[in-house]
Amino acid sequence: MDLSGFRDPAIARGVIDALNAIPLDRTYNIMEVCGTHT
Repeated sequence: MDLSGFRDPAIARGVIDALNAIPLDRTYNIMEVCGTHT
């Protein structure tokens, strides 16, 4: 299994930027994805 995408700085920066763009003036519910380890 190729996990190199998890170490790609450009992808990580994109995720960080997307998270930082989320408005904080409301409440969010985050659901677990079935089959993952928590």
